[in-house]
Order: sequence, then C-alpha cells, then structure tokens
Amino acid sequence: MKKILDNLRNKFSPKSFESSFEKLTKELAELCFEYVDYDSQNVEKIFIFCSTELDTIWFNTFYKINSRIVKKHKVGDRFNANDEKQILLNKEANKIIQKLIQNFKLHSKDLPSDFKIIYEIEGSKFDCKMSYEPKMEINPDITLHTICDEWIDMEKSK
Repeated sequence: MKKILDNLRNKFSPKSFESSFEKLTKELAELCFEYVDYDSQNVEKIFIFCSTELDTIWFNTFYKINSRIVKKHKVGDRFNANDEKQILLNKEANKIIQKLIQNFKLHSKDLPSDFKIIYEIEGSKFDCKMSYEPKMEINPDITLHTICDEWIDMEKSK
C-alpha cells in the first residue's frame, strides 16, 4: 500500500523546477541530435536557440559538424534535411518549449526572453544561458533571425 501511495505522490506532485528544466532541455538536445541521426562521429556540438519574447515561441538549431558551423537546413544530404523533417523538428521543439514555459509558470519563476543551449556530444556537456532583457521590444529592427544569426556568426568566428 505504501508503494502505491508513493507512486501516486510522485505522479501528481510537481517536480522541482531544476529537475524539470534539466529533463526538458535534455529532451530538446536529444530531439536535435536525432535530426542528425545521432551521428556522434561527425557532430561535435548542438546549438539551440529558443525565444519566448513578445508572447511567441521561436526555435532554431545549428550544429558544429567536422569543425564547421552548419545551419540545420544545410547539414548535408546524408541527414536528409528536407522540408518535412525540418517542420517536424520545429513542431516537436515547440512542444518542449511550451513545457519549459509551463515549468517556469508552475514554479512562479520569471520567464527568460530567450535561451541559448549548447550541448557538446563528447562528454555530454550542457551549457545554458538565459537572457531576460527584451531585444525586439527595445529595437524594432532586431528580429529573431537577427539574434540567432549573430550567435551563429559568433560561433563561426571562434
């Protein structure tokens, strides 16, 4: 009986913020790794950008493959990065981002305007930076593509 009650408590009690956040960011990285067929021989890093600014959800990912920074639509023919696969990736990523947002709300945490997640394949290392300052509200010339492209350019220059 105690085991049944413990299972019910675990099922219905909210997880800690950190535990849920970690689980969801790992799901996001796993989804992006699946997109490149779990190729740990060539894929070195996965970069994930998520924005929640202006009450929207926006997602993009790019990769470091064989020492080159590559956008998701240019990962190469061997990964079959067709439009359908990209749409599915975005759809599934948006579902995970919605869960991330709910986690922030559930635990009464301030929601960042954007997340930058880096996952290094070798060693399974995560790095997540969150920004709380709005960028597009301050400067209407800035778009989500601009923000992500600046990050891509910064990584290329390293």
